[in-house]
Amino acid sequence: MKSILDLKLGLKLAHQKPELHREILHCLRGSLFNDIEQIEIALRNKNMIKAKAANHRLQSAVCYCGTPRLLDAIIALEEALNKKTDPIFSLTTLKDEAMLVIQAIEQIYN
Repeated sequence: MKSILDLKLGLKLAHQKPELHREILHCLRGSLFNDIEQIEIALRNKNMIKAKAANHRLQSAVCYCGTPRLLDAIIALEEALNKKTDPIFSLTTLKDEAMLVIQAIEQIYN
């Protein structure tokens, strides 16, 4: 099973610079739920273009964090949006994974 927060991967993505990785995770922690909220608003308004765009922005940010399960959840939501299937399960999974990532970040860096 993939880890919630893969510090080894995160450091690799941050070019072995621990402070850079910490800053990246801090930025993620500060924006993650706002980004998810933008996806939820777009879905509530049945605006799939905005939902896909917000999900894509989130995916771009998460690619450099070392959070493989969160990235998998974002990709699953993208697939649901592209297949035009009900994205609620994928969105719920994304929110659950986001909470776990925030808790892991806070546990390590607080």
